[in-house]
Amino acid sequence: MLIEDFASLAVAQRYFKTIQTLLLRPIAWVLTENANGSYILNQVRQAPLIHILILTLTIFAFTSLAEACENCLLPQDFVRLDISNKRLFAVISEDKIVDINHVKELIVSANTYISMCCKNWNNKWSVSFFSEEKYVGYKDENEVHDYVDDGSWYLAYLGEYDHAERQLTLFPLEPGKIKKIDRVN
Repeated sequence: MLIEDFASLAVAQRYFKTIQTLLLRPIAWVLTENANGSYILNQVRQAPLIHILILTLTIFAFTSLAEACENCLLPQDFVRLDISNKRLFAVISEDKIVDINHVKELIVSANTYISMCCKNWNNKWSVSFFSEEKYVGYKDENEVHDYVDDGSWYLAYLGEYDHAERQLTLFPLEPGKIKKIDRVN
């Protein structure tokens, strides 16, 4: 029996594993009678229609999960979604980021969004909090390059939430102000 762990594979890898599993291996073995009356065990390699249908639906389901994530409307205060890194970006003021109850509400909102729209993210996702939308992004991206150079991007990066660890880090790039809060739900 062939057992594959599809959970750890990317969509394209799942597709190719499915093709290899269903189409390149014999689907069945049948006994056929020869002209001389003896029997031979033959491989059946043509996929019945049901196998092709299952394969098509499986591929559609995997691609639909990624598309569903992109097509859902982001919750209020969230301005960007990074599917490949399983990250949401939110805009919040500096006085609100220190209000832990307000941040928890945003995290609950993100969790609801992810459980409805990005089901394949499981518990491995995060949220980055910025003071203004113009700063939203990774420091190596061209859109925020000027802000990184002048130092304002570092000040605008107000927080980070790691759902796998259930940890909120406030002011992660300001050594004198860093604050870690564990078990945030």
